[in-house]
Amino acid sequence: MDVRAPNIIVNPEKFELVLHANEDCTFELTNVGYEAIIYRVRTTAPLRYYLKHSKGVVKGNSSAKITIFLNQKTFAEGLPVGVRYTKDTFRVECAVLGEQDVIEAHGANLANLIQKKKDANASSVVQKYISCRVLLDAGDSKDGAAGAAAGKAGAAGSGGVAAGGDAAGRGSGSAGEKSSSGRKSMTAEQMEQNTLNEKRRRNVSGGQLAVRGNYMRLLRIAIAAVVVVVFAMWVMRGGDGDVDVEEIAE
Repeated sequence: MDVRAPNIIVNPEKFELVLHANEDCTFELTNVGYEAIIYRVRTTAPLRYYLKHSKGVVKGNSSAKITIFLNQKTFAEGLPVGVRYTKDTFRVECAVLGEQDVIEAHGANLANLIQKKKDANASSVVQKYISCRVLLDAGDSKDGAAGAAAGKAGAAGSGGVAAGGDAAGRGSGSAGEKSSSGRKSMTAEQMEQNTLNEKRRRNVSGGQLAVRGNYMRLLRIAIAAVVVVVFAMWVMRGGDGDVDVEEIAE
């Protein structure tokens, strides 16, 4: 009797489904050994699920994909009122395919072969367990919880912004009140001194403007004088030129 144990990997080992939303999951059974293996998948709640490729043969260094579907018609039967989720387990049983093992069409006798090997030597059959959690309400899923948390965070953020705006408004208002109170507390002597300082500043500015105006007038006069002199010189040179031309013509 063959007592060799298969070397297999199951991925994932747990998953979550949502009734009427996400109702199927595929896991992969990988044979990392060199010899072919046979397998079957069993569950603790056969009325709630049906499987695709629930039994078969996996060659060495190969994989097989098994898909689990929810049975909508009978899934909720027998569940207590108010239950929000269920937890079930799938068991994958694998054994090395012996040289004397004969597999019938469509693997009809695979379950019997595995059971015989298990009865003869339990260590020759490897068992892997997969945990399945099914939510009966989509709002209880991780995505729904994440959305609710994001909504709460957004509300808290907007509240913080509003509070910050109120605080800023109160701060600016208090600053304005302090400024106006400072102006009110100014004495008559200080106001008179400020008035004199303002007059001096205006007088200085006016004197500077007057000096600048005089300078500009002198500059314009000088420019006009230069223009007149240049024009006179040009006229004089122009007369001499005309005479020379007439003399050459004679």
